[in-house]
Amino acid sequence: MAQNTESLRKEIFRLRREMDHLKRKLDVLELELIQKSVEEIKAELKEEYPDINFDDDLLSLVGSVPPNPPEMDKQVIREAVEKVLR
Repeated sequence: MAQNTESLRKEIFRLRREMDHLKRKLDVLELELIQKSVEEIKAELKEEYPDINFDDDLLSLVGSVPPNPPEMDKQVIREAVEKVLR
């Protein structure tokens, strides 16, 4: 039984490492997608408004939050604050 328990622990450890690796890879891919989206938005805006410089940090927020009805604003703000404070 001890061997079985030890092998289960090793398997759990291996799977957690693999899961962490996949999480990091997912984060990198999501960041790439955001960067590409920002570049596309920036190109569109430059075409329409050539004399205006746009902040990349501000543009990265475009489309990052799903639209919600105004009556949900308090709930959305509350959830965002809770997420930051955790």
